[in-house]
Amino acid sequence: MRVGSAVAVDPDIFISEVNTYDLSTSAGVDIRCLIITEEYRRKEQEDPHLVGTAGRVCSGTGVSRSEFILRRAPQARDVPELADYLTDLPREINTACTQGEDFIVECSQGTHLSLALSEDYPCYTSDNCPSVAAADDVGLNWRHIRDVVLEVKTLPSRVGHCPSSFDPKKRMSLGLPNME
Repeated sequence: MRVGSAVAVDPDIFISEVNTYDLSTSAGVDIRCLIITEEYRRKEQEDPHLVGTAGRVCSGTGVSRSEFILRRAPQARDVPELADYLTDLPREINTACTQGEDFIVECSQGTHLSLALSEDYPCYTSDNCPSVAAADDVGLNWRHIRDVVLEVKTLPSRVGHCPSSFDPKKRMSLGLPNME
């Protein structure tokens, strides 16, 4: 299991999951991963817009991304607790693919929650979610992509105050288009 460079990582959660699932010999974090700090989580939780209007989970991911873009966020290479797990994932995965090895690249959420593709502003995630974005998140050369598997949920889900596509009144109250 590896975490790609474009993924926001909470070191405490990562290390807890490594220990819980006995992944110490197989887990890795790209040296460039942005780090979620307690300060970022607190900033999201105290922002009435993010908590109310945008309906964010307030995990600290959005603030860590904005700080990363502004060149202020720490990276995995800056966190001593992650030293044993650091890797250069783009180099690792592309070298392995060149040598004929297979990899599974997994992403979360979905295209219609994507930062650049969603019509549901401000009710979307802080990143892009299509398969090509997942490849980009791990630095995978597009020439190595052979198969893409799409998993579809029966109904879309939302968290917080964001309406699903099946809640037209709530969508209209936020100025979102009706998805009928």
